[in-house]
Amino acid sequence: MSLIDMERQITRTVPEDYKPLLSRLLVEAGYKGDPTALMKTGDPLAAAAELLKGKKVLEIGASPGLFVMRLQQAGVDVVGVDIEPWETDKARGIIPCDARDMSKALGDAKFDFIVSNGTMSREGLISNVPMPDKIAFFRLHYPNGMQTLNAHADGMAREINAELARHLKDGGAIIHVADEQIVTDVAGLPLKQVFARQSAEKNVVVLRKE
Repeated sequence: MSLIDMERQITRTVPEDYKPLLSRLLVEAGYKGDPTALMKTGDPLAAAAELLKGKKVLEIGASPGLFVMRLQQAGVDVVGVDIEPWETDKARGIIPCDARDMSKALGDAKFDFIVSNGTMSREGLISNVPMPDKIAFFRLHYPNGMQTLNAHADGMAREINAELARHLKDGGAIIHVADEQIVTDVAGLPLKQVFARQSAEKNVVVLRKE
C-alpha cells in the first residue's frame, strides 16, 4: 500500500494549519453557527460538503495537498494547483501550475471559491522565487535588494489576484489566509475586499467579485 493510499484511509481530520481557512470558507459558504466550535466538537468537513454542494473550489499554492485531499474525501468538488508540486503532491491531485497564468492547466474553468493558505503574503510569494533568481535580483538591485524584492512580490500578488478574478464566478469569493500580512492591492480589478482580520492566530482577507 502506498503512502497516499494510507493517507486516504486516515480518519477525516482537518490539518491544524488549515483550520482558520476552513472556518472562513464555511462562513463564506453560508454556515450560520460558530465555525470554531464546529472545529472542536463537530465534523467541519461534512458541513463543508453540505454547504458546497454544486460549488467548485480551487486552492492555489496547494502543496502538499492534504487539504485538497481531505475536501475531496468529504465529497467537495475541489482542485489544487502549485507552481512546483512534489511527486507525492501530484499523487494527491495537485496540478503543476503558475497562479499567474492558469489557463493552460485549467482552461476557462471558473470557481465559486478560490482559497490560499500562506501563499499571498510577501514572505509566501518570495519563497516561490527560485534561489538563483533571488541571488541575481540582489546583485542587480544592490544595496536595495530586499526593498526591490518586496515590490516585486507586491507585483506578483497583483498578477495572481487578476488571474484569480478571471477564474472566479460572479459573486464568488477569494479567501487568503497567512501568518504574515497579506498583499491585497486590487485597485482596478473587479474585486472588492469584504472582510479582513489580523490576529496572532492567522491573517484573513476575503475578496468578492463584483
